[in-house]
Amino acid sequence: MPKSYFGIFFLFFFMISALRFTLGLIFLVFGIAKLFPIETFENLLVNQDLSNWYSAPIFARLIVFSEVLLGTLILLKFNSKKTLLISLVVLVALTVYLIVYLILHGNQNDCGCTGQLIELNSYWSILKNLVLIGITLFLIKTQTPKTYTKPRQILAGSIIFSTAVVLIFAPFYIQPDPSERLNVKIDLDVIPNLELTGNPIDFQNENLLVFFVSPKCPHCHLAIQKLKVIQNTNDILPTYLVFYGYEENVKKYVKDNNLDFPYVVFPDQEFMRIVSGSFPTIFHVNKGVLEHQWTGDKFNPEEIITLPRALSFQ
Repeated sequence: MPKSYFGIFFLFFFMISALRFTLGLIFLVFGIAKLFPIETFENLLVNQDLSNWYSAPIFARLIVFSEVLLGTLILLKFNSKKTLLISLVVLVALTVYLIVYLILHGNQNDCGCTGQLIELNSYWSILKNLVLIGITLFLIKTQTPKTYTKPRQILAGSIIFSTAVVLIFAPFYIQPDPSERLNVKIDLDVIPNLELTGNPIDFQNENLLVFFVSPKCPHCHLAIQKLKVIQNTNDILPTYLVFYGYEENVKKYVKDNNLDFPYVVFPDQEFMRIVSGSFPTIFHVNKGVLEHQWTGDKFNPEEIITLPRALSFQ
């Protein structure tokens, strides 16, 4: 074979291998990225009406498992054509969904396709998928099968690996933490006025929710993300954020996360006394009475969603 043909053949073979490696790595890395943290991906599924609060933990982990498994099988060149065909179906289905969602709801700032690794809006996500679809079609046409002596063991090992990745980095919690039902009088008049209106929160006459959070607390961030989804999809009680921290840090956090909740900056040790040093802490206060309290980001959204309905029957 002339050297020029050999060089072209080698370059073509190298390009195919590089494209296959890139496609497999993208499935693998973007799947794993959704695990950090998995709660953000769960919130996204609920916010886009793809799941509810009960099924989101299972659905989110199944999606990550599928992506990691496909990425692993593509990298191993296992049953190459079938694996690539499945990948093509997944990419086409996701692209169709993104296009429909774009038409119905407009451009999202972040579709969650890459976890927290890269922020891609709907347009860029669709473009990314179209490129991946093109790569997948090219690989389907050009891939040669690779023969394994123990294919079942390879498949079983890939499934075990994918399952282990999901369960190690995002283990299931059995159920959300329930609220404490207290029904005790509480005086929160020490909390300063709201940043936006300059008015105090009317704890004595209002039925409301108060989230005590810090802009530097990752668990608080997850709780606020969950709260945003709850508010987007349900009619809930008036909700206020009470931040512990410096005012400039809080204002930057509010702006960066597009928060539209009324909020207060309360950098005082009295804050710590109120929440007993635990972040985040959530109060349900009904006309001066602390009726429910949640601590941590694993609170049950259904409790907050059903509060107005439950109170209407009292």
